[in-house]
Amino acid sequence: TSLIFKSERGLDAIVPGGWSSGFSVANISRFVRPILDRTNPAQDGVSWGLFNLKRLEYYYTYATGTQAVPKEGLIANVSRQSKPYRWTQWAQPNLTAGTIYRESGTGYKQVVGDTSGKVFLMNVNSATNFAGVPINTRIQTKYYVGNYPENMKVYNWVFVDARTDGSYPVSVNLSLLRYGMPQAPLSNKKDLTRLGADDGWGVGAWGVALWGGSGITGERMRPQGGRRGAALKIIVTSSRWFRLNGFVAESEPRKSTLVA
Repeated sequence: TSLIFKSERGLDAIVPGGWSSGFSVANISRFVRPILDRTNPAQDGVSWGLFNLKRLEYYYTYATGTQAVPKEGLIANVSRQSKPYRWTQWAQPNLTAGTIYRESGTGYKQVVGDTSGKVFLMNVNSATNFAGVPINTRIQTKYYVGNYPENMKVYNWVFVDARTDGSYPVSVNLSLLRYGMPQAPLSNKKDLTRLGADDGWGVGAWGVALWGGSGITGERMRPQGGRRGAALKIIVTSSRWFRLNGFVAESEPRKSTLVA
């Protein structure tokens, strides 16, 4: 358990230091500092945070530029013990407050309110819009350099597995780190059609699931607009909820060609 707060460094947390060393203050927002630098310090009073214990996620919203109300926010997933937090940026403006409540003893619900007085239920997989604005979900991984960070590579194929909560498209774009190449070339984009379902391999409770056989979920795709680069990342987008289960990339190092 950590106490998270805003400081001049961004977002800090008071974390356990060990069995005998008490607690210490650690900066948790180093990787998203360029995003937090857009905060309007004059309006720090309208910023607010919320921790969802069930999802182990900390929500932080803040004003940017000349805005007097929160304009955007960040979500820190803290579920990985002793590892850096995983960050998500959200762009829904004008959210001024939020809370967690227990509904009829059946579970915890997260709600937020905006400047127009509307209240929204969060974390609904089937939602297609937020306050009438279409939802666009996106995951952008880091660049992976393989075992040869100093060499150029030729990428032959990438296998991607994602999970959805229904039948709707999930698009994958292969982004190569290479001078002069766009970050997300359309020629390296593909819509996945063979996806895993939200309930995993089967349906039912643990121990009595109806297994779905040995079929493969996920797809293999080849770069079309260019295969050579120093590193590779993938950009996954959809208009609905999805989960990236994982991906594998196959490449050949060009040991005679160093990265400039």
